[in-house]
This record gives sequence, C-alpha cells and structure tokens, in this order.
Amino acid sequence: MGSSSMGHGDAVDTEIVRERRRLAEELHAGVVQQVTALSLAVDTALLHHADGDATGVGAALRALRAIADATVADCRGLIDALSDTTNA
Repeated sequence: MGSSSMGHGDAVDTEIVRERRRLAEELHAGVVQQVTALSLAVDTALLHHADGDATGVGAALRALRAIADATVADCRGLIDALSDTTNA
C-alpha cells in the first residue's frame, strides 16, 4: 500500500466524521432552530402579557406548545436514528 491509500480504519474514521457532521447539521437545522423559536415565542407571550392582551398571550402559548411538541418529536427521531444499529 502506498502512502496515499486509505486503510479500513481510515475509511471508518472518515465515515464517523461524516456522520458527526451530518448530525450536527441536522441538530442545527432542527432542534436548535426550534429552541430559538421557543425563546421568541416566550418573548412574544411576555410582550402580550405586559400589554394586558390575553388573546395574544393565548396565541403565543399555543404556538409555544406546537413548537415544543415538534421539538420533542424531532429529538425522538434523532435518538431513534442514533439507536438504529441496522445500518451500522
């Protein structure tokens, strides 16, 4: 083998790095964005509360609930994907 050829261990290491990058991108695109949306929805609810706008508070709380549910589902999906050993 020449110095430019990659052994099996190197190929596995490269695949691990690729998978880590993919997971990082997926977390950033999904969960991190959703947590940011949760934070913004809390700010919205607080602003409506400060203005005495009960309808606005209710709408913001419903949005918070929907975002939280989606975030939990995405986290479960990521955990399931990480737990799946069928393609390992």
